[in-house]
Amino acid sequence: MLYPNNNRSVTVYDSENRITKHENYFGEHRINVFDYTDAGSLDNEGNKLKEKTNLGVKAYGYDNIYQLTSAVYERNQSFTWAHDAAGNRSYSRDSALRSHSLGIIAALSEKSYAKNGLNQYTAVSGISFTYDDNGNMTSRGSDSFGWDYNNRLVSAVVGGSNSTYKYNNSSLRVSRLKGGSVTKYYYNGTKLLAEGDGK
Repeated sequence: MLYPNNNRSVTVYDSENRITKHENYFGEHRINVFDYTDAGSLDNEGNKLKEKTNLGVKAYGYDNIYQLTSAVYERNQSFTWAHDAAGNRSYSRDSALRSHSLGIIAALSEKSYAKNGLNQYTAVSGISFTYDDNGNMTSRGSDSFGWDYNNRLVSAVVGGSNSTYKYNNSSLRVSRLKGGSVTKYYYNGTKLLAEGDGK
């Protein structure tokens, strides 16, 4: 695919229409690659088991119904997930690299998940979630969310910061007011083209 700025991406498929390689270029310089051409890179269902990138190799593991249960990234960052019988995530663990005052370090993070009878998460590691009768999330810990009669997000308080949203008659979001600053959204039909300040 050639983009208007003359950058491009190249995608290769196998005979079963599975992606086997994807590359992105800035001019003539390849900036990243995702390669599944080595033997054993894909299983019989098309799930990726190994992924070669410009940084190294990622590896992925699945359970017997092909839910992702593990991943190891190029710098030995490891991730583990567990699911209940309905497929909801019940546990996660990662040792990803994170920024710290001492530099970039490996930090362990574990989370547990609780759900209700509608398969909605009601708590994640002690942080509670609530929902309205339409299934829209109304709170997440100290954060809160407001919805209109069309189930459109019209207000949010996240980390103490307030945002409000407006929509057009096609239910496309046209503006956001946050901290006194307005962001406007511009469309071609229903496709978002750009966003900019409200001046």
